[in-house]
Amino acid sequence: MKMNFKAMAAAAFVAAGVAVPVQAATLTFQSQPVGLFGSLAESGFVLTHDPLDGSMQPEVADVGGNHVLVDSTPFDWFGSGFTLRRQDGGAFNLHSVDVLNLDGLFYNPIFKVFVGPSQASWTELTPNFGTVAINMVNVTSAFFGIVSHAPWGLNYALDNIVATPVNVSAVPEPSTLALLVLPVLGLAGRARRRHHRPA
Repeated sequence: MKMNFKAMAAAAFVAAGVAVPVQAATLTFQSQPVGLFGSLAESGFVLTHDPLDGSMQPEVADVGGNHVLVDSTPFDWFGSGFTLRRQDGGAFNLHSVDVLNLDGLFYNPIFKVFVGPSQASWTELTPNFGTVAINMVNVTSAFFGIVSHAPWGLNYALDNIVATPVNVSAVPEPSTLALLVLPVLGLAGRARRRHHRPA
């Protein structure tokens, strides 16, 4: 039986690059330094300060040993805004975020947390607290805004942003690639020897 060496090798390389399910990443900010930030990276994602009508920089704050994202300026009507993107610029699904009520006071509509695909299109998350489902699918950016620093102190914060990269192809380890390709090369070589053997 005649075997096509090139076709077999191509099939092995295609098999090695098949897209595979990717696990969701949870951005916890625990490893991030406390203080204002213009940009921070975590788990393959980057958060960048994105002014909303002149909003102030967001801040990583330590609240009881837990690092969370907060509005940095007391009683600023524009709050703090940032955009979430993948570091490689690819698309992702945004699943949920924890919205925290730090001072436990009643919900005041002056202060709010919101998210959307851009500054021009967003949905308010407050007064929902705890883990809030977002379900933004196949987006390349997500804009978050926090207007939450009352004169008496911080009241709202964000934590545990959960997102999954999409359209990611597996990049096999060299050993995995060898396991996929070497058997094909061996079969092809054997077939060629049989084909060229004198009758």
